[in-house]
Amino acid sequence: MRHSKHRVQNYILIGLACVVFFVPSVRNSLADIFFKGARPLLLWGAKGGNSIRSFGDYFHSYATLLSENERFKEENQAIQSLHAELESEKRKNSELSKNLRSTSETPQSLVESSVLSSFSDPSGVTLIIAGGKDKGIVSGSFVVTGSRAVIGRVSSVYESVSSVSLIRNTGTALSVFLMPQRIEGLFLGKGDDMVIDLIPNTAAVENGNLILTSSAGENAVPNLLIGEVVSVQKSNVKAFQEIHIKESSSYRMLDMVFVITGR
Repeated sequence: MRHSKHRVQNYILIGLACVVFFVPSVRNSLADIFFKGARPLLLWGAKGGNSIRSFGDYFHSYATLLSENERFKEENQAIQSLHAELESEKRKNSELSKNLRSTSETPQSLVESSVLSSFSDPSGVTLIIAGGKDKGIVSGSFVVTGSRAVIGRVSSVYESVSSVSLIRNTGTALSVFLMPQRIEGLFLGKGDDMVIDLIPNTAAVENGNLILTSSAGENAVPNLLIGEVVSVQKSNVKAFQEIHIKESSSYRMLDMVFVITGR
């Protein structure tokens, strides 16, 4: 009778352990709870033999190992994702540096200006920066960040201040290159969006491709960074792709800019 009772207890404990072991959704979370709660029973069952306690210890160790393995997989995936992002940024920086080399070989005058304020109107956002006629700033000059990413162009010049229209503002149009193929296209600012037009459907375009200024147009400065592609759509009824980009720098994060005043 006593052996039969121990046998029933053993079957119950083994059955509960199998439920926790073979159901993934409860395995990790219930393993520790189960064995903490079952410890008295395991010790009690040990009076009838050490096999149950040995089985419990083994299962607890195995469940812990599985939990640690899952955590290791998650950490490894996070590291791989970060590595991929770093490699992508490295590639972009290398490509940008290569294309900016020709620009740096041509002497340019840069005027450092602090951002005084900003305001919005139906066409977009305008910045007010320090420096105007007194610093040699002229209308149409490109305004860039320290990394030579375009913020906008000078729209009005006064004696000691200037206004800058952001490139994303409605009505902005610039001749640009789609990298790395250097396919010429047309940048259009639409206020809450920025698109690249005149890129043929046959051109290979991917998210992450960089957009640089070309040398065409008044006061043009080539190889300045405009942004990168974030969306590409092709149509069977249109000759050109619909390409949306994001700007490389946000004006909200800037307190200092540079105005390109000469070449």
